[in-house]
Amino acid sequence: MAFFDSVESLPSTDNYFSDTDSISDVDSITEAEDRITSRYCSRRFKVWQRGKEKEQIKGYADWLREERELSGEDYGKLRSFMRSVYKKEVALIAIDFEAWEKDTELVTEIGISIYDPMKQKGALIPFIQSSHIIIKENEKRKNGKYVPNHTANFNGGRSLVMSLAEAAKGINDIIASNNLPNKSHGAGVCLVGHGMSQDLKWLKDMGVDVGCAGIIDTQEVLSYTHDKKVSSLKKALRLVRQPCAFLHNAGNDAYYTMLLCLCLADPFYRLTAEIDDRKTMKNFKAAGSEPKEHHNISKKVIGSVQRLKQYLKRQPL
Repeated sequence: MAFFDSVESLPSTDNYFSDTDSISDVDSITEAEDRITSRYCSRRFKVWQRGKEKEQIKGYADWLREERELSGEDYGKLRSFMRSVYKKEVALIAIDFEAWEKDTELVTEIGISIYDPMKQKGALIPFIQSSHIIIKENEKRKNGKYVPNHTANFNGGRSLVMSLAEAAKGINDIIASNNLPNKSHGAGVCLVGHGMSQDLKWLKDMGVDVGCAGIIDTQEVLSYTHDKKVSSLKKALRLVRQPCAFLHNAGNDAYYTMLLCLCLADPFYRLTAEIDDRKTMKNFKAAGSEPKEHHNISKKVIGSVQRLKQYLKRQPL
């Protein structure tokens, strides 16, 4: 059966932007924002391009603090995060866990993604190594009632069935292999996750030694600028305009969390994708998280040349 029975049944896109905006309202808002961005670019963007990474980060963070009224604390944390990733001097290791919905002490999957910028200087596209582990002793424990069961839907290739002890040894080895030479365990490494507190607990319970590795929580990073409420990974990926499929597979979630981290750390990406545009920020705060993962069924709306241009510029959140 078709998702919509007829063209007449397709919903209007007006309410995607707000309950009161008309298309012309959106156009006028967008045009006004374009003028603001244009003035901002002429004043600062060329300076950033000529500057080093430190000046580029400071320039963008300063603009956010002034134009989006960031608190001093959030401004400092955002600058520190962007600088740690953007200068490309640390290896990033994204970790994600899935647990059994009936007993969250039992880990069923682990996802690992690694981005080492020092080994790929000059690369146009970041090479991210990804893997998906299914925990052998909990393999028969399946989700599906409260949490989607996407164990068999790893987008990156074959899944590895391993014991929890083997997985712990593997993660310890990964941290050690990305360590700076002759430095403390974890030096030169940042662990990345979306909502890291429980992940860090699972790592500790497994026997993984993270040492002095840095911690980047993309959920927390979003709270500096966009919303103090907890934001789902799917909602965050829509914000940064990154397509995704089969979330709640630990391997996929680790990979997408790495992409999210790179997007949020790059001032030029944030500017181009209009992540910090006033309208985008307003819609992000207003949009709720979907209670259950749908298998990437996209909504249909009546199209037009005008809407094509609008959607290329800003997808509804």
